[in-house]
Amino acid sequence: MQKWEYLVLISYGDLSKEDARLHILNGKSFGKDHELFYPYIKELGEQGWELVSVHDNEYYFKRPKEISN
Repeated sequence: MQKWEYLVLISYGDLSKEDARLHILNGKSFGKDHELFYPYIKELGEQGWELVSVHDNEYYFKRPKEISN
């Protein structure tokens, strides 16, 4: 049976601008150095994360969980 891992991003600011930032990743704040939103989600896609839902400023991703033997 396929198992999944999940990731939640919370953004702040105006996402129509290139300097939009992320605020929280899986419940942990980025601190002072917030990541830029668009380059970060592009990197997530390259890591196998798939965007599955958006609700207000929350972005939900999933990817297949690697099963170690």
